[in-house]
Amino acid sequence: GGFPIGAIVASRKVENILQPGMHASTFGGSPLACSASLALFEVLKKEKLVARSAKLGAQLKARLSELKKTYPVIADVRGKGMMTAIELKCEAQPVYDFCLKRGVLVNVTQGNIVRLAPCLNIKMGDFEKALKILTLAIKNISNTNEN
Repeated sequence: GGFPIGAIVASRKVENILQPGMHASTFGGSPLACSASLALFEVLKKEKLVARSAKLGAQLKARLSELKKTYPVIADVRGKGMMTAIELKCEAQPVYDFCLKRGVLVNVTQGNIVRLAPCLNIKMGDFEKALKILTLAIKNISNTNEN
């Protein structure tokens, strides 16, 4: 889930250029949104979720890079933190369909890219299960594209 908020971060130089009324945001200034955002930042800090994302993201990319060695249908693996892209040499929709039928939600972008964006507090069991399902999806599409 999420909550809409608008904000701007700028250097002092840019900040001094902006005068009241020069910049607006549909969701800017909402007390509820600001309160929710502050609570989120506290959780991120307390649970060290940014560091966890970096660690799990590195594991994810390493495991996917190993898959790339086995399955030539994978053209590239890239990402930051746990947001990861698997670029395929074929259409990615079958991977999406396979994963979704087994309870794993991925995205397809640009037709041939599978985007992963697991939640920062994903349980390790769920992380491993999702990777197993994704591996089966890649194996399945590799077998299909060999014929």
